[in-house]
Amino acid sequence: ERQAAEKRKLAAEADQVAAAEAQAVETQAAAEARKAAAEADRAAAETEKAAAETRRAAAEADRKKTEEDSRREAALADIARSRKEAAEAEKAAAETRRVAAEINQRAVEAEDAAKLSPRERAVRKVARLILQKAGGVAGNLPLSDIQGALEVSPGTASEYRQEAAELLAGGYRP
Repeated sequence: ERQAAEKRKLAAEADQVAAAEAQAVETQAAAEARKAAAEADRAAAETEKAAAETRRAAAEADRKKTEEDSRREAALADIARSRKEAAEAEKAAAETRRVAAEINQRAVEAEDAAKLSPRERAVRKVARLILQKAGGVAGNLPLSDIQGALEVSPGTASEYRQEAAELLAGGYRP
């Protein structure tokens, strides 16, 4: 009976050792499983972080593209507006040139009718230049403009400008 008790005791101890070993193996397996799960979670989190960064970068690229498109559209609109304004300015300048040509033509016709001398005609032409280019102020019309228009020397251009100023002061209007 003692031997049987001893065997039972040994068997019980062996069962305890086996149970402890089994529990240790089970605990180790569970720990490894938890470690693997944690590693998988970490890898998934990194993947999600990378995906989020990719989405953020794509959104930023889209935003920049949209801004660039907006700037391009604004620039194209500015170009179109500038071209339109330039065309309008050219049209206005052409109209101004046409009116000036008509005024000059009428002035020439009036000078012909009045049988003016070449000098008187030149002085009147300078007076018209003063009105057209210098805002009616003789001193604002460069002598070089007079020289170019009448093909005269600087001295003659100065004389014409002075006489034209006197003519304008006397009320001359073409």
